[in-house]
Amino acid sequence: MPIPYDKRIHFAVCFLITFLLYPLIGWFGAGTAMLTGIGKELFDFDDYGVFSWGDILADVLGVALAVIILILIKI
Repeated sequence: MPIPYDKRIHFAVCFLITFLLYPLIGWFGAGTAMLTGIGKELFDFDDYGVFSWGDILADVLGVALAVIILILIKI
């Protein structure tokens, strides 16, 4: 089963935010990425009445992968 486009975007955006900010401001970079994802879901809930835990999971996985990669390459 293919991964829905929306989930891939959530994953990619949170990955990129974390990957770019974590080396500069540490865990605040990861927190910024998560707050961005949660904010998007709150916006969707306000506009469309839908809050997707699947999108939040995609956000978490994007942040986690970025942190793991950065730790492995020791940045």
